[in-house]
Amino acid sequence: SETPWFTNEDGTLYFDAALYDGPAELEIPETVDGQSVTCISKNCFAENTYLTTVILPDTLTEIGDGAFAGCSALRGIFIPEGVKRIGVGAFRDCVRLEAICIPGSVDSIGYSAFRGCLNLEYILYSGDYNDWYSLYSSHIANGTQVYCDDGTFLHGVALP
Repeated sequence: SETPWFTNEDGTLYFDAALYDGPAELEIPETVDGQSVTCISKNCFAENTYLTTVILPDTLTEIGDGAFAGCSALRGIFIPEGVKRIGVGAFRDCVRLEAICIPGSVDSIGYSAFRGCLNLEYILYSGDYNDWYSLYSSHIANGTQVYCDDGTFLHGVALP
């Protein structure tokens, strides 16, 4: 296999950090083991200390619980259109995460998905404020700005 650090079980991606010796920027292919990658498994990249960037495939529909929790070097991530669910604590304690792009296709964001993301400066959300607020009202670092289609606001502070 070209990517021995990945396995795919019924569309769910698993990562073996012990087998990965590549760069700090990792691109997840759309297919692994001949199957489309539709889900990042629970705790898939959790506690990874060297990946700065992960490029997600357009085939993705779900990011599992704790998938990137504790990825202390991760700086930014773009979630592709078509993702419906971001799991509980998916990005919890990504202390260097500065920016995240979330498409309007997301209809569920789990509790504390961004808790402990101390440097999260902004979230780009391709929906409006009311949609964002109904999706996520849990913990985000003070001062995080959320850019929605109908304006910009500090998380937790309503639009005027």
